[in-house]
Formats: sequence, structure tokens, C-alpha cells
Amino acid sequence: MEELNYKRIKASGYKGYILEEAPEKILQFGEGNFLRAFVDYWFDVSNERVGWNGKAVLVQPIAQGLAGMVHIFNPQLILIGGGVSAQEKFLIEPVAAKVRRSIMPAFAEGLEIRAAQLHNDAGMVGAVYYFRQTMENT
Repeated sequence: MEELNYKRIKASGYKGYILEEAPEKILQFGEGNFLRAFVDYWFDVSNERVGWNGKAVLVQPIAQGLAGMVHIFNPQLILIGGGVSAQEKFLIEPVAAKVRRSIMPAFAEGLEIRAAQLHNDAGMVGAVYYFRQTMENT
């Protein structure tokens, strides 16, 4: 897939609204072209229709960051929690595949990457646990 940038858009003959010099107002963490295109569409609409005058910067840190952590700590298990953990097929599995491709083979042996069992409820469960422990010790 070719890189999408302002030079390529101009070379394609696109005559639509392009705000190349707009300030970067959003730092977008995400993976994949769909997310980039979907979110950027709404920024474009905001720029064209209401004069928002801004754009997003895309950051794809998940797999690269995890690969670095694997090389430092050599874990056997990585759990991904929070709301994103519910997206196993669309996030966890592709990230796990990228991590495995990015690390040295010796580090990949026995490494398991999966969604946390409590998904987005982990913080709430932890808060209740902490509260109960605090109340029992008072």
C-alpha cells in the first residue's frame, strides 16, 4: 500500500478541500487505514463547514511499544485491558501478530498476548477490591 500524504493527494488531481498548513490539534493513537480515514473525514468536515482549522497527527505505538517492552522484560504473558480489549479480532489479534513479527525469535517462544478477562471493568473491580481491603483494615 502506498503512503498517503499531501504530495500523493495533489498528484492524484484531487480538487477537494485540503488544509495542509493547519495546526495539529489532535494526537490520534490508532492502527490501520480505516481508523485514520474515518477520523480524518470528520476533521475535514469540521474544517470545511465550521472553520475548525485543525488536523490530526497519527501515532501507531501499540505494537512497536510492546515489542520494545518484550525485549526489555521478556514476559510470558501480555494482557491488554480497557475498552479496547473487547476488540479481540480487530485489535488484539493484529497487534499480537505485529509484535511477534517485530521481536527476536527467542523472545517469541512461549509469549502469549491476549485481552484482559475483565476488559473495561478492571478499574472498577480494582476500586471495589481496594475499598473492601481498606474497610476491613480499619
